[in-house]
Formats: sequence, structure tokens, C-alpha cells
Amino acid sequence: MQRRNLFLAVIGSALIPLNFWKQLNGKTDPEHNPTLLTAPLELRGEWLGAAPTDVLAVASRTREACLAGIRLLSDRQPQKLWVESRAAGPPHIWLHDEPPDTAWIVVHVAERAWAQHAYQFGHELGHVLCNSWLRGSTLKPPSRWLERLPIRLRNRRC
Repeated sequence: MQRRNLFLAVIGSALIPLNFWKQLNGKTDPEHNPTLLTAPLELRGEWLGAAPTDVLAVASRTREACLAGIRLLSDRQPQKLWVESRAAGPPHIWLHDEPPDTAWIVVHVAERAWAQHAYQFGHELGHVLCNSWLRGSTLKPPSRWLERLPIRLRNRRC
């Protein structure tokens, strides 16, 4: 009878979903283990006449819309997202060493040009999604394929 109980206990523990154990250990808690969707947004740079709350609202909503329905599986999720406005230059991902857990998105938008801000931020967020936010990251499939997709589509006739 003891062997049977031990056997049932082992089998029963194997059937408990993995997410339950993650929740017990706090590994799915967004505050302690943020993902690209839940990482806190922080503004940097000069946003001209725009209120910081408005800029954050546009960035947050854009992020939600861009990542809706996407399973974030990467083990290299940023813990924070910095969004910086610069007076000149193209939008880009700023590759940096410190802080190593922060993705840094740089945009160049006109004063209160919310559609432009959403477009540039959403585009650069796609690079972060593909793990291009880490200095020295070597992209491997499928991220490399996603990053090079527009070039392939441009050269292809349908």
C-alpha cells in the first residue's frame, strides 16, 4: 500500500501544471519578472510641449496594440523600457552596456505628433521584440528572419 501511495504521489505531482509552480515561486509576477509587455516605461529627453502623461499614454497603448496576441517567449526580456526623444536623427534602438536590462528606444517626433510617435515607437518596439536591443546580440532564426523580412519582400515580385 505504501508503494502505491508513493507511486500516486509521484504521478500526481507530475500532472500539476508548470504555471502553478511558477506562480508559487513568483516567476510569473510582472513586478518581479517583467516582459516586454509589462516592463515599466520611462521617458528621457525633451518632449517639446507634450505632457509626459500624454507621451506615456501613447507609448503604452501602442505597445499594447503591437503586442496583442503575441506570446513573449524570449528569455531576454527587458526589465525596463526607456523612450527618448531627440531633436535630430532617425529613430533607432540605442545599443548600450549600462543598464544591461534596459531596452532604449530613441524617437524623433514633432510636437504632439501622436501618430508619428506611435509609428516610430511601434517600429522600434519590433526590433526590441526580435532581441535587437542587446549590444552584441547575434540574431538567430527566427528573429534574424523577422529582422530581414522587409528586405526580402522588397526584392520579391508577387
